[in-house]
Formats: sequence, C-alpha cells, structure tokens
Amino acid sequence: MRRERGYEVSGGSRVSCERGSGTGDGAPWWCRGLRRGSACGAAALVSLAALALLSAALTLATQPGCGGDRSASEWIEFCGRAVEEYAARGGYLRFTQESRTTLTTPQGSLDGWLRAEGDIILPDRERYEYREELSSTTQPGETSGNSFSYLTVDGGETAFVSGENLEKELGISGWVHYKPPQGQNRYFDYLRLVGRIRRMGEKAEKVAHEDIEGRRCVHVVCRLQGREVVDLYLQEDPSFMERIPGAETEDFSGEVLVRVWVDVESGLPLRVLVEASTSQGEGVSASNRMEMRFSGYHDEPPSPIEAPGSFTEAS
Repeated sequence: MRRERGYEVSGGSRVSCERGSGTGDGAPWWCRGLRRGSACGAAALVSLAALALLSAALTLATQPGCGGDRSASEWIEFCGRAVEEYAARGGYLRFTQESRTTLTTPQGSLDGWLRAEGDIILPDRERYEYREELSSTTQPGETSGNSFSYLTVDGGETAFVSGENLEKELGISGWVHYKPPQGQNRYFDYLRLVGRIRRMGEKAEKVAHEDIEGRRCVHVVCRLQGREVVDLYLQEDPSFMERIPGAETEDFSGEVLVRVWVDVESGLPLRVLVEASTSQGEGVSASNRMEMRFSGYHDEPPSPIEAPGSFTEAS
C-alpha cells in the first residue's frame, strides 16, 4: 500500500499523519470514521433505497385547508409546492431520523442502528449529531459504534465534521473541513427527497386523517417494488448500479412501504415511516425500518448555522 504523509491545517501549520490508497476500507483517510456500516453493497442499497423513499415521502403535504376529497396524488403535488414555497422563504425545521437495518447473508447477519438529530435552514444549511452501532452473528458479543457532528453551509458540497474516530485517525481534535467523494456524502437533502416523492405520486394511496402531536394530519401510503426503487435512483444517476459491484437490476426484489403524515393546516410533513425488504440474490436479503420526524416549522432557528471559526482543512 502506498502512503503519503501530511496535510495542511488552517492557519498555515502542518500536522503529520498517514493516508493510504489501495485495498482496505476504500474511504479517504480523513473520512473513514464516517463510513462505518456502509461498506457492503447490499447494505448500502438498503440505506439508499430507504432514503430515496423517504425523500419521496417528504413531499406528501398540502396547502392550508382540510383538502376535502383530494386524491393522494393531489396531496403529493400540493405538498411539493408547499415545500418549494417554504424553502424559497429560507424556512427552518428540526429533524430526527432513526433506522434499524438487518442484512442476512449465507455467512451470517449484520444488524445496524443509527440516529441523526439536527437543524436545517433551507435551502442549504444544516447541522446534526449522528450515532450508529453495528453487530454481527459472525462476531457474537461484539458491537462497533461511531458518532460524529456534521455541519454544512453549502448544501453538502463541502462539510465540517468532528468526532472521536476522526480524532483517532488524525491525532487532533476539532472540526475537519472536506469535500465528500461521490457516494460518501452525508448531507440530508430534504429538497431532493421532496422531489423524489413527487415522482411517486401516481402510486400514492390516501388512508385516513389522524392526529400527530395535536396536529390534524392526512396519512398517505406509497408502495414500491425493489426494481422500482432502483429505477428511481437511475433517473437521477445513470451510474448508480456501477457503484454496487456485481449487481444487476434484476437481482433486487421485495417491497418498500412508505407512510407519511402531513399537517393539513400547514401542508408540511410531520412524520415519515419507511419499511423495506429487499433481496439481492444468492442468499442475500435485507430489511430496514426508518422513521423520520419533523418539527419547528415557521420557528426562528435557535442559533445561526455558520462555518466554525477554527478547523482543519483536509487536502
């Protein structure tokens, strides 16, 4: 393995460290701590599929009013417009995301849990705290974990991260500023999610009106098959399948169920629940349950989301 040494620290000083290229994790030396739990192609697909559907789910809102006898697809389109208007005003929201994923292979199973919680100022400022844990039947009694803080002021084009794994990797504490390589972006793209659900409108079904935290909501459900999830991604990124070695679109089967609760008065989503099961052939399957909650719409941000005053620049 070839190794290079050194990187620049903002302010002009220099700190010695190592970075590798070749085999192994495959992540850049300065962001390995961000990729725990996502190196497996099948597991990555499940996470991506769930997020794709979540993205869709966020659009299931409407304009103010009870909506009368609007169809599910009409709710989705109204929601897309409401979110666009909210973003254009630089709206704020708070979000939490919690997910549990099980990946089963002929060699054993891998169980993962993650939670992210933070703030968004539309269209492109975001900060959150992230935590994840992994366990495997091939290593009974052993659990690995990771946590970090994330901040961006340019929609994820670049990001500031800090965390224990990064400190161990770099030998310093504090924020690291970097440009994420393709496929390793940790940005929670609220607006892209909304765009995806708008493209799913024809598959939506309206279930009922329900109350969520004292707010009247409409409950909408979308159902997709595994192949349809892949197609959703291919519409955005024709090279999506190339990043999953050895996989073909025909290998993916199963159902994804997306449930969305939309505030009838404001037209903005309050809760999204995604349940997915997929198969990648050759005895590989996965299931995922992801829940997202949104609050704080129309509130003032508790504090500005700005670049840290001091950070290390990754090179």
